[in-house]
Amino acid sequence: MKIISRPFILFVLIIISVCLFISCESGKGNDTGASILTDAGLTDGTSFETPEEITINVGGNGYINYSVIRPENIDTQSSTAKGASKIFVEMQSLFGSLAKIDTDFLKSGDEHDSSTFEILVGFTNHNETVIASEGCNYGEYQIIVVGNKIVILGYSDDNITAAVNVFIKILKNNYDQASNSVTIKTSELQIKNQTDSQLAALPVYETGTFSACYDAGMRIEGSVCNEIIVKNTTSEEYDEYIDKLEDNGYTLNTSNDIEKNKFATLTNSTYTVTTGYYDYETSARILIEPLAPTSGLEAETTYTSVTTSLLTMLGVSYPSSSSKYGLVTNGLCILIRLEDGRFIVVDGGHNEASNAALFVNTIKEQSKDYTTTPTVAAWIATHAHGDHIGMLTRQYITLKTANIRIERFFFNCMSDIEYKRMLSEGSGENESEEKTTRSAYFGLISIMMSNFSSEIYKPHVGQVYRFANSSIEMLYTLESYAPNICGTMNTSSVIAKITITDSKTGKETVYMSTGDTTYIGMDIARKMFGDYLKSDIVQVSHHGFSSGTGADAYMRAAYSKMNAALILLPNGHMNSSTEALSNFPYTKQLFDNPEFKECYIAGKVGEYITVKLPYEYGKGCISGTLENQLKP
Repeated sequence: MKIISRPFILFVLIIISVCLFISCESGKGNDTGASILTDAGLTDGTSFETPEEITINVGGNGYINYSVIRPENIDTQSSTAKGASKIFVEMQSLFGSLAKIDTDFLKSGDEHDSSTFEILVGFTNHNETVIASEGCNYGEYQIIVVGNKIVILGYSDDNITAAVNVFIKILKNNYDQASNSVTIKTSELQIKNQTDSQLAALPVYETGTFSACYDAGMRIEGSVCNEIIVKNTTSEEYDEYIDKLEDNGYTLNTSNDIEKNKFATLTNSTYTVTTGYYDYETSARILIEPLAPTSGLEAETTYTSVTTSLLTMLGVSYPSSSSKYGLVTNGLCILIRLEDGRFIVVDGGHNEASNAALFVNTIKEQSKDYTTTPTVAAWIATHAHGDHIGMLTRQYITLKTANIRIERFFFNCMSDIEYKRMLSEGSGENESEEKTTRSAYFGLISIMMSNFSSEIYKPHVGQVYRFANSSIEMLYTLESYAPNICGTMNTSSVIAKITITDSKTGKETVYMSTGDTTYIGMDIARKMFGDYLKSDIVQVSHHGFSSGTGADAYMRAAYSKMNAALILLPNGHMNSSTEALSNFPYTKQLFDNPEFKECYIAGKVGEYITVKLPYEYGKGCISGTLENQLKP
C-alpha cells in the first residue's frame, strides 16, 4: 500500500483548516444543516486528483459504479459496519441495481487501487482515509472527497451514524430519475459537523491506529464517560500525548507507572481525562468525562491515628428452602478499619435486613472506642449484582438510622448500550435479574447522594486513592476489555489492590479484591501487571464458582501471581465451598501456591472472620468462627 508522506498530509491539513466551516448555497445538493469544506488543498497531482464533481450511476456490468468499503477488523454490529451496510442497501434501493460491499482487507504485498470508485466508511487502511482523518477531531463527523474516494468518517457511534444519514440524504436529494444517476459537485461533498463537544475537547492522538470509541457509562446521571482506544502505539508516543493534553489546557493531577504500564489523570475546568498505556497490547486508552471528584488521588499527608487496622469478612448467606444447602451461599461484604478510625467497605451483601443489621453492629462495635458516628472513607461496589449491592440499595435506611457516614462511593457501571449488548449477544444472563439490578443502579447513586451526601466516583484502571494508612489501586475495570462485548455482568467486576500500611512498623499488607471477576478480567490483570499482583490476602472470585467457560488456565495463571498466604472465600456453607473447589479446580491454585497458609469461608449471617493488620500467620484470626476454616 502506498503511504502518503506526513509533510504532504500536514500541507493538506493546513489548507483544510483555512476552509473549515465555510457555508455555501448548494441548491438541491447539501440540504443537511452541516458545515461545508471547500475542495482546496485536496488535490495532489501525483497521487490523487479530485474531480470537480462525482457521478454515481449504474455501469455496463449492471452494478453501481461506486463500491462500499468498510474496515476488515471491526465488529459486524458496530455503527461503522451497520452504516456501510445501510449505504449499500439504500443505494440498491435508489438505483434499482446491485451494489458491491467489501472490506479493506489486503493480502501481504498488495496495495489499494486509487483509481477505483469507492465509498470508504470508517477508518479504513486506505491513504485517502488517512488524509481525511487529519482534519477530523473526536467530536466530529466528516464527509469528504479525496481522489476517487468518498470518505465518511466519525469516531463515535453517534458521529458515524449521523455522517451515514447525511450522506444518504444527499444521495436522495441529488438523484435524477431520468438518468438513474446522482451527480454532485465535490465541494458539496466536503462536509464537517461537530456533534459531541465533550469528545471534541480531546486532542487527537496522532500516532498509532484508532481502534474504537466506547461508551464507558456514567458516573452520575447525565455524566457520560467516553473512551478512545488507540492500538499500535508506544510508551514514548503516549508520553507525547500527555504533553499534548497539557498544551491544550489540561493540568496533570496524578500519574502512576506500574511495571511497563503508565497512567495519568488530568483535568481542566470542564472535564476529567484519565489515560493509560497498556504495554501488553501496545495500546493507549483515553477516557473523558465531565469534571469528576479527585480527592483521595493525592495522599492524605496527615491524619490522627486512633486505632489499629483490621480486615473483616462478614457472613451474609441467609436461609433459603429452595437452596441445596438450605442457604443462599453467595454474597460479599468486606470491612477494613483504618488507623484514623474510618473504614473501607467492599460491597455489602444481599437485600436482607439481617445483612444490614450485622453490618451496622460490626462497624459500630469496631469503632465504639473513638466515635459514635462510624465513617466510611470509601465504599467500593464491585459490580451491579444483588448479592453484592442489594443491602446498600434496599436496606440503606438501617445504615442512615444508625448514623453511619459514607464519604465516597466508588462504582464503575457499564453503559446502557453495553448492557443491551450483553443481554442480546452475551452468554445468557438472567435478563429479569439483570434488569432489576441495572435499574437499581441510578437509584443507588441517588440514595448515596441524597441520604449520605456521598461523593460519587467512577474509578479507572491505574488510579490510586489514598486514605489514612491505605491505598486503593484499580487494576481492572470493564474499560480494559472494551470494546469487546461483556458477556456477563461479572466481567464488569472491578479488581482492586488495597494496601494497608502499619504506621509504627511500616509493614504492608496487600489485600486483593476480585469481586466476581471472570477469567477475562483476571487474565487482563495478569497480562498487565504480572508479579505486581502478589498479595498477602486474596478474596476468591465469584465465591469459588464458575468464572467462565475455558477459564482454567487463565485463572490458574492469575492466582499463581497473587500467591497469597490467607485466602478469603465469600461462600456461605462449607459443603458448598468444597463442592465449588471440586467443580472448578482452578480455584485450588490458591492453595497450591508456595505462600499459602490458611483459608476461611464467610459463612452465614452472624458468622465472620476478622484479622489483625499487618497480617501474620497464626495471629490473624482474633475473632469469628474458627470452624469456618477450610482445609483443602
